Amino acid sequence: MSRLASMSLDQMPEDQRRRFLEITAGPVSTVRGPFGAWVRSPELADHMIATIRLLRDRLSLPARLVELAILIAVRHWDARYAWQAHEGRGVQAGLDPEAVAAIDEGRKPPLHKADEAAVYDFCAELQENRAVSASTYAKAVEAVGERGVVELTAALGFYAMIAMTVKAFDIPTTG
Repeated sequence: MSRLASMSLDQMPEDQRRRFLEITAGPVSTVRGPFGAWVRSPELADHMIATIRLLRDRLSLPARLVELAILIAVRHWDARYAWQAHEGRGVQAGLDPEAVAAIDEGRKPPLHKADEAAVYDFCAELQENRAVSASTYAKAVEAVGERGVVELTAALGFYAMIAMTVKAFDIPTTG
């Protein structure tokens, strides 16, 4: 059960009610997960939604690599709500279901594409060591370019923040 109390529209301040209605009318269509926390801070919700759209639609990286970084981040935090939200997206974006399952089980996944292996190593090393070695960094830049490494780092950090939101407010899984 979430630590956030349910609120009806008539209990919300005007700016929160407006944001709630905007969220439910848009592509998200519901206020669940971290959105349930963010809507309590309407300006923050605006920026979070904009960042999600940026990461989903406007990065130079292929979606499968963004989803790989997201899965690595949310699994690191054991954020089950966020995992459930992205597990299927990762497979739809082209990740091998065996690799996704391995990440979920805390194992190094079997990655047969060089860019996926470089992304995995970069993200896992950054999270585990709070730093990245020169050789891991060089392999990531070779695989996805400098811009791609910047975008990976941003996605990894942003989804760690989403995972923290899910964990802090004890947001339940969807199923």
